[in-house]
Amino acid sequence: MPDVETADDLYGLNLADFTAARDRLSRRLKREGRRDEAADVSKLRRPPTSAWALNVLARADPSCIEAVLSAATELRDAIGDQSIDLHAAQMGYRDAIDAAVVAASSMAGITSDDMRSRIRTNLLAGGVDEEVARQLRTGTLPDDQDAPGFAAMPTIGPNPRRLRLVPQPETPEPSEPSKRPPGDGRKEADLRRQAQEEAAAAAERKRVAEQRAKLERELEQLERRAQRLATEADTAEERAVSARQAADRADAMRDELAERIKRL
Repeated sequence: MPDVETADDLYGLNLADFTAARDRLSRRLKREGRRDEAADVSKLRRPPTSAWALNVLARADPSCIEAVLSAATELRDAIGDQSIDLHAAQMGYRDAIDAAVVAASSMAGITSDDMRSRIRTNLLAGGVDEEVARQLRTGTLPDDQDAPGFAAMPTIGPNPRRLRLVPQPETPEPSEPSKRPPGDGRKEADLRRQAQEEAAAAAERKRVAEQRAKLERELEQLERRAQRLATEADTAEERAVSARQAADRADAMRDELAERIKRL
């Protein structure tokens, strides 16, 4: 397992090595008298795979992360400057995110649509939050981020809700004033189906979030137990060293006494 010098280095390790390397770093800092740093390091949690994938990408191909953050800046500029093509900025932002999701998923061996969606959400959060952007750039993203609010960044592509609010021209038929224009029934059915799909997707996201929260609580409990056992191991090791030193001193005294007896 590679040694790490700083807490940031932990986020570049394989996930399987994170906890052990964190505990080793914490113990080393404690031995060096840097107890506050050691305590901070011991509290670090292993990042989820979706955040770790972006940390790997930031170290392997930083230009891919920078392209996303630059595209986010260009999109914000386009919102306030009518001389900039807003649609082109939106498409550029979407393409940069798509490329980063594909690259991060490939490097981390991710095939799950849900995990790729989390990677995308993390990138979107970096586009509106400076601290998350810094973590993305440095490859130190510690956890998955919440989706940014609707007001934080315009949606990419047409907004179905907005389209439904646009009034449509009516063409009444004199003989049948209450008759709906052809196709309205299909539109309403499509809207109902879309609403049902959105509700089902929201329920599934809630279920996944609850399951994830439960697993994270269990992981946190296991990490606390591992930290406690590591501390106990450190204490036992210190006692063992003291015992060995005492035994060495006893051996030396025994040898000295034996020599004195021989000289009598």
